[in-house]
This record gives sequence, C-alpha cells and structure tokens, in this order.
Amino acid sequence: MRAEWETRTNAALRRIGSEARGDLRYFGEMASTGDAPNGLIPQKHLGPKRQLHADALLTELFLRDMEILIDFMRVEIEKGIQTTWIADEHNVHGGHHERHFDTRSHFLAVAVGHLIGMYEAATEVIDFAETCQHPFLLLLKRWRGF
Repeated sequence: MRAEWETRTNAALRRIGSEARGDLRYFGEMASTGDAPNGLIPQKHLGPKRQLHADALLTELFLRDMEILIDFMRVEIEKGIQTTWIADEHNVHGGHHERHFDTRSHFLAVAVGHLIGMYEAATEVIDFAETCQHPFLLLLKRWRGF
C-alpha cells in the first residue's frame, strides 16, 4: 500500500513538472541508507507504553495548575494597563473609563484567552470521561485504567 501510494504520488508530481519526489520509506530505513532528510537519525521506538496519553495529562491537578497560570498571567496583564477617563456629555455619569493595554499585556491577554479555551475543553473531556456510560467507553476506561 505504501509503495503504491509513493508510485502514484511521484507520477502525479512528474505530470505537473515538479522536481519533488515522495519517499515513503520508514525514517529508520532512510537514515540507514544515508537518504534521511536534514540529517535525520534513527531513534529508538518507544511504543505505546512510553507515550503520553490524554488520560495521564488531563487530570484535576493539571486543571488546577492551569488555573494558577491563568491567575498569574492576569496579574501580569493588569501591570500593563492604563485606565483613562473619557468625558461624555451623553453618558449619565458624565463619561466612562477606557483601558489601554501595552503590547506585552495585549499579547498576554490573547494567550490567556487561548488558555481559558484549553481549560474549558479539558474540563469537558474530563467531565465526559467521568460521566459517560457508553459500553465502548466503559470498556476503554477499564482497559486504560480510568
């Protein structure tokens, strides 16, 4: 299957006049023959037991650490915000405050927004894993040790 895909890909590249070619050999094989891209060297395969799994990463402790990081970043953001009063005769209070972020605080605020999105997604995954009663997922939980 791999060889067929390589043949078809290279034929398509030739048809469009491209000099590029696909090489679908395994990296270890490429490295052993000296054809590895950018000095790629063979690495020991760790296998599934040594890989990180979502259930090992997405824990309540991880969520707590994310909360601490988000709170710390919010404090740092506040250090770079200047508030000014803008007079407005049409406003009941005579005006309003505007917050101006310096560049650092702006980028930190964007990062915090992304972290909050990750936090919410991780929370949903954990909640789903804890409450899901689908037979397949129950079997998966038992197998993975949830």
